[in-house]
Amino acid sequence: MLRTPLARTISLLPLSLALACGDDTTGTDTGTDTGTDTRTDTESGTESGTDTGGGEGSTAECGNGVVEDDEVCDDGNQDDTDSCLSDCTEASCGDGHVGPGETCDDGNADNGDACLVGCVAASCGDGYVEAGVEGCDDGNADSTDACLGDCTNAGCGDGFVWADMEQCDDGNADNTDTCVEGCVQASCGDGYVGPGEGCDDGNDIDDDACKNNCSLASCGDGEIQVGEACDDGNADNSDDCLDTCVAAACGDGEIWAGQELCDDGNADNTDACLDNCVAASCGDGEVWAGQEACDDGNQDNTDDCTISCSPPTCDDGIQSGAETGPDCGGDCPNQCQIPDSWYFPVVDSDDYTLIPAMFADGDGAVLSLEISPNGQFAGQQWPAGTYVVRLDATGTMVWQRQAPAAHSALHEVDSGGFVGVGHYNNDVILGQGELNETLLAHTGGNDAFAAKYSDDGQLEWATSISETGNEWLLDVVPLSDGTYILIGFFTWDITLNPNTQDEIYLGPFNNNQHLFVTRYEPGVGHLWAQAWIDGVYDDAVRLPDDSVVLCGSHTADLVYEPGTLNESTHQAWGGGDAFLTRVSPNGQRTWEGQLGGGFRTYVRDLDIAPDHSAIYLAGEWNGMSSFDPLVEGQLSKSSLGAYDAYLARVSLDGALEWIEVAASPGNELGRGVVALSNGNVVFGGSFAETIHIGEDDPDAVDFVEPGFDWTTDAFFATYSSTSDFLFADQITSPWSERVWDFEPAGDAVLMAVGYLDANVNPQEDTVTFMPGKPGQAMVLGDWADQVLAKIVPGP
Repeated sequence: MLRTPLARTISLLPLSLALACGDDTTGTDTGTDTGTDTRTDTESGTESGTDTGGGEGSTAECGNGVVEDDEVCDDGNQDDTDSCLSDCTEASCGDGHVGPGETCDDGNADNGDACLVGCVAASCGDGYVEAGVEGCDDGNADSTDACLGDCTNAGCGDGFVWADMEQCDDGNADNTDTCVEGCVQASCGDGYVGPGEGCDDGNDIDDDACKNNCSLASCGDGEIQVGEACDDGNADNSDDCLDTCVAAACGDGEIWAGQELCDDGNADNTDACLDNCVAASCGDGEVWAGQEACDDGNQDNTDDCTISCSPPTCDDGIQSGAETGPDCGGDCPNQCQIPDSWYFPVVDSDDYTLIPAMFADGDGAVLSLEISPNGQFAGQQWPAGTYVVRLDATGTMVWQRQAPAAHSALHEVDSGGFVGVGHYNNDVILGQGELNETLLAHTGGNDAFAAKYSDDGQLEWATSISETGNEWLLDVVPLSDGTYILIGFFTWDITLNPNTQDEIYLGPFNNNQHLFVTRYEPGVGHLWAQAWIDGVYDDAVRLPDDSVVLCGSHTADLVYEPGTLNESTHQAWGGGDAFLTRVSPNGQRTWEGQLGGGFRTYVRDLDIAPDHSAIYLAGEWNGMSSFDPLVEGQLSKSSLGAYDAYLARVSLDGALEWIEVAASPGNELGRGVVALSNGNVVFGGSFAETIHIGEDDPDAVDFVEPGFDWTTDAFFATYSSTSDFLFADQITSPWSERVWDFEPAGDAVLMAVGYLDANVNPQEDTVTFMPGKPGQAMVLGDWADQVLAKIVPGP
């Protein structure tokens, strides 16, 4: 730069200060007249110093520590890291030297290297991608977008879920957890076995080793797999597929409902179940060990084996061999008595004496007795009270036990002994000696009890159902596993297993009497229970699979299990209908039948055929009635006058097979039915005026009741299993006889027959049994008596 003379320097001082080290001018006229010559001497080779007036020039030196002329700074050192560079210019970002406040200075404007334009060291999160170091840099710490917080590009497996791109990202290569390859949530069908899955084959084939719900195929899953004959998805071994996924078949040891009557899993034809899964019975051609002496499989009574599966004898009522008549020949007298028959009265001259319950077994019979004051039994005077009595096969008393409560039903138990049920209304003690049970009564009604006795009448256990209302147990059905079906009625409501975690409450309902059914296990309690609203009970019978068929009637709508998922209703068709219902051991109603449509229809008694192939029922109806529990209207009949008595045979599935009617213009009541071991069936009841038995059969009979228009005689009739009429007879006197109970006793019938003279005739009367044969007459008292009789019905 050229220096000007001093005078010019002084005159230019204000401008020089204003320019403050600006660039050299080039002789340009500014256009402003300041009165000062501002021209610059541009000759080459001019003086380099400043004219101080002495005429001698001076030279500025950068680094001497003095800011001279156009120097911005001069700190007198050569350090380029302070605020003044070694060329006497101020340090600034971009000068290539790292100065104060700078972390770097690479002298360029490239933000993709290690030093940003602001002289700040590049770092992750600054928003600039550092080449070779960072994959990305979006200036935020959000690891759910395309650039992670560590400036690497987002990708599956980085452990962060990339929004809108990935369902999951657990940062591992494990395809057995909840996030699988491709950063997709694990799911059934993705081909990887994840949490909660037994398998995952990634296909939609449901009958291979892995099901579509990612569970391993197994027996019981409802899908037929290789090696399975069937798979119905349940554990029920009574249907057509066992729980082992093998098709049900005779011999598998499981009873196939509706197809088999029994299945003991063996090929032994001498036990109770044949190898074709039919219950052993007389006439099947196989000798049932311990039950039959012979079995030739025919209906010929003249050979070495009778149709009762016993060898012929001279007094068996059958003409065979060299015999000249049914009970004659050989050493027998010309006329034999009715075999194995006996009669004796329960006599009382002042009040009722009753046989409310009884059963017959191989040893004879067990009875429940209610003896009123001055009552007698078998010719003996007894104190008034309730009793249990054992008779042998000839009707001779073996033992008697006084019972503080009345038994309404008694039944033999397969494992030995017998069970009874009844009711009481005061505190009672069942049993004698050390083994007894005190049953407490509630006020306001009757309480129910059930009790098990040994063969000699000793108490084994007892239980009660005790509420504030009325509870009666009407019947009991022993099952093969030692449990019992109890049947009774209650009013309003009832609680079973009270104050336990297994408490069962039924109700509240209206204050009528309601039927209830429960399964009871001694020492455990009631396993289940159900109410049948407005049902009236009559009888029940056990089937081979421990199902129970119950019968009864209802005048209002019958509601099964009200308030539950199993609720169903039978509407009353007429003035009163009958019901016939099968209940499985677990309490499921497998079918429900209704009989009726006329004024009244009743089913009074049931028994099962000895080969367990069907159920017999007896009762009466008035008006037009439809008979078929499951096929409404299959058979309809009208009564001739008031009530007609009927005998019907129904399959185990509830279908009517046939029906026979005993009728006249008067009243005929069917009250009892017994299936005999020889395959025949006997039903009985009572009639007023006349009765016609046998319908259109050429051997049909008519009986006349000899008393008044309001008195009745008892009758009984025998039919074959195919409804052929075989025999009928009556029990008669000038007053009234009615059948109270019928119980099977082999080929005989144990019956309780009631006699009533309405206290009109103070004299004793003669009652004649079976006048059609050489009958037996019996003198009875003048009020209300019962006769216990064992008879073999037949010609």
